[in-house]
Amino acid sequence: SMKIRFPLVSLLLAGATALHAQQTVQQTYAQGMRAYMAGDTDTAKACFAQVLEADPKNMPAQAMLKRIAIQQPAGANLRKQAETIVLPKIDFRDASLSSVLDYLPKAVAEQTKGKASVNIVRMFPEDYGRDKTITLQLSNVPLASVLDYVAQIGGLAVDYQAHAVVMSLPKAPAAAQ
Repeated sequence: SMKIRFPLVSLLLAGATALHAQQTVQQTYAQGMRAYMAGDTDTAKACFAQVLEADPKNMPAQAMLKRIAIQQPAGANLRKQAETIVLPKIDFRDASLSSVLDYLPKAVAEQTKGKASVNIVRMFPEDYGRDKTITLQLSNVPLASVLDYVAQIGGLAVDYQAHAVVMSLPKAPAAAQ
């Protein structure tokens, strides 16, 4: 009679584990939704990804991840990172725009001991970068602010993209016909 009872017990255990997993999926999804509603997209993304790991066909989690991807501009993370890197001292006196943009990635690497890096893509003519001068003195300022100030002084637009900060000349408004 032992033989008959044993498979039944293992079947019950398997059922309980599946039930527990399902409960965890629902709890994780609910946690993701709470985080999403609170504006914490990083936590929400992590929760929905966990749900999909346990249940790859989970449509609501797939839909939420898609929604977050659409809402989050590609450069949002880079902008966030640039706000967390604080440079202790910026002291440019009539420095060329190009030399300032050469210096910033080095300053970031130095400040974060090589843990963070920033790619700056220049979408302007070389002579513009050479001839445009920047004078800027700041203490304990986030990289994002430094880039904003440099762009303002240099007459550039700043665009945070997925893998780089793009500094470009603002597009000239189309001449009215």
